[in-house]
Amino acid sequence: MADTTRKRFPSLSSTAFEHPTDRSTLAALKKAPGLDWVFRKFNEYGGDRAGKLYCVSDTVRVDRTQCPDLYAMLVESCEILDMPVPQLFIDQRPQANAMTFGVESPIIVVYSGLLELLDEPEWRVVLGHELGHIKANHVLYRQVAQFLARFLLSLGGRTFGLGQTLGAGLFYAFFHWYRPRELTADRAALLASQEPETVLNVEMKLAGGSRKLYAQMNKDAFLQQGRDYEEMGKDALNQFYKMGMTLTTTHPFPAVR
Repeated sequence: MADTTRKRFPSLSSTAFEHPTDRSTLAALKKAPGLDWVFRKFNEYGGDRAGKLYCVSDTVRVDRTQCPDLYAMLVESCEILDMPVPQLFIDQRPQANAMTFGVESPIIVVYSGLLELLDEPEWRVVLGHELGHIKANHVLYRQVAQFLARFLLSLGGRTFGLGQTLGAGLFYAFFHWYRPRELTADRAALLASQEPETVLNVEMKLAGGSRKLYAQMNKDAFLQQGRDYEEMGKDALNQFYKMGMTLTTTHPFPAVR
């Protein structure tokens, strides 16, 4: 049953919770003429169909008749974020992960390893995070950004290295955008959950990865790790190491999220 005590946000726009870097990058990608239409068509006849075939054949579809409690969480989270309800599937994989694909018909896939790691209230955080990706159009424009980076890299040999240089810059800029887009999705997760401590619990479990040891973890100490990381970054040599650590990472580190 839906929890009517959670606040709803009618007519919510993704701009209300987008990270500033995410918003500015999305605005630039939307100016690429025609590419959004091309990739919508590609997904309509290609990737989306293949992905849905896989999900229907090799995962468990979540709806009112299968895993109804998880489905009720999904429906309520969509009501909170004011968006249509996407399809949801559970994939039997040990990794603590979830993903979203599909442009016209979005599909969320949650790995069983993540559901096993988290408690039920924390599942809502995962759903809200993936819904944030959908509402902010990350699925479509991630593909546009990947295409532009690879296209410029492929031009390197034909343009005396200029295309390769531009492509490499765009390639690393792509990863730089990846991390703020995750923060955008985190903000959507907080709106869906409306329980800051539950969101923090998820980050701690993603960092530590152990249900058995979680009871011995300390939230204040974990938050202090994030502050320690920022303080260590003030050292010039540590800044160099931090840049190397994050150059091609897709997610911010849990302790600093």
